[in-house]
Amino acid sequence: YGPGVWYFKTAAGFYLGLGVSACETLDAAISPSMVSNRVIIPIDHTPHEFDLFQMNMRDTGTGASYELWRTPPLSSRQRYDVGIAATSNLMPAHTNASRSAGGPGPGPWSCDDIEYPPAWQTQTKDVELKVVGQGAELKKVKSAVHYTLPNATIHQVQRVQHVWQWERYWRERGRVQRRSGRTGERLLFHGTRGTAVEQICHSEEGLDMRFSARGMWGQGNYFAVDASYSNRYAHRLHGGDRLMFLCLVLTGHAADVPANDSLRRPPVRFPAGSGQPVEVLFDSVTGVTHGSIIFVTYANDKAYPLYLIRYKV
Repeated sequence: YGPGVWYFKTAAGFYLGLGVSACETLDAAISPSMVSNRVIIPIDHTPHEFDLFQMNMRDTGTGASYELWRTPPLSSRQRYDVGIAATSNLMPAHTNASRSAGGPGPGPWSCDDIEYPPAWQTQTKDVELKVVGQGAELKKVKSAVHYTLPNATIHQVQRVQHVWQWERYWRERGRVQRRSGRTGERLLFHGTRGTAVEQICHSEEGLDMRFSARGMWGQGNYFAVDASYSNRYAHRLHGGDRLMFLCLVLTGHAADVPANDSLRRPPVRFPAGSGQPVEVLFDSVTGVTHGSIIFVTYANDKAYPLYLIRYKV
């Protein structure tokens, strides 16, 4: 993370450099100790909002927006860190769900050691899709989509309440925490393309990498920080509507590796040997493609399809 020079592109096409103080503030925002994706800096006595993920600068007085540049450019690692900061505030807090009749949570058959998302409503079946009404929950989902798909019209958001899939995911979450020291739990987008969403929502397996085509990082389940990336792989309906998921994904310790379509599992993190009786793999793989940070998992229980989004672009 060396020092950088930051500048913006004017409406006339000229590139103007920012002052030393502004450059230092922006560099501090991408340092490993305090990663942030949004920074506000006063310029000529007017607050300007800097979006370090989309790389633009907005004059809060006039509303004018400008492309933001840095020399040297942000590395893939910096893009990764900033991208995580851009989505981390969307994470739902987990809570012990009430199992009493009429209370929140899935129902009386649920396991005592499982914690469910607090937004879950009472259900009478193993799988129910609940339409998310107006409120903070819907606003968060829409904001995540509109961050990179500002022109998307969102027709409906459904919360996927699948007891079996969630319990598998929750137990894997605990295993990743114990094994890796962190879950790396992220909210990421997933497009199903040819796979019917009903198959994902109502099956025991959920997101199933066995149906995935081999991609840049091999055969696995692919997830993106940007909705605009997953939009390329969205399931298309008659009439022009599209469907994609916003998923909880256990990225754990992610290996940042070059594309390799022969991958069938994450790379080795700790090889078996002296003092290490068991080979330990990374939990996922990450990289950048088409301008978006992506994660790939190679086990189905490392992700849960939290929301199903119906929209049109």
